[in-house]
Amino acid sequence: MQLSVLFVCLGNICRSPSAEAVLRATSKLGPEALVVDSAGLGNWHVGKSPERMAIEEGARRGYDLSALRARHFDLSDYERFDVIVAMTSGYRRSLRDSAPPHLAERVVLFGAFGGRNADVADPYHGTIDDYRTMFDVLEAAMPHLDRHLVRTYEARDA
Repeated sequence: MQLSVLFVCLGNICRSPSAEAVLRATSKLGPEALVVDSAGLGNWHVGKSPERMAIEEGARRGYDLSALRARHFDLSDYERFDVIVAMTSGYRRSLRDSAPPHLAERVVLFGAFGGRNADVADPYHGTIDDYRTMFDVLEAAMPHLDRHLVRTYEARDA
């Protein structure tokens, strides 16, 4: 049995693919137990690589984003993914509003993990420091999200 997780931001070229790469590299659940993907609410970057500075900063920290390609969030994702992680409270609200009522609770806010309950700032069109800050935020909260995912996975197995 696998647990599937989808990270969602606006264009799927900065925050959500970076979060995807960080979770894949750091999760206590291995690839046999965890499926990770990312998507964007907008469709203007579909098929494109993550932003150059996201790839560079990710590589500097040991994460490989080079093979990732942007895709558009699809309504079928509500059925396909067990946990849908929104990078901002606005995206969370939008995703919950468009979700089938029985699946809305699958949508969570990334910033809720680690006690920050804050949005992950978009570094798009920013400086390398903005991308460093984004990765700092992702790395600080990811262990908390991962603990939640491990508990969710173990509860399904019980």
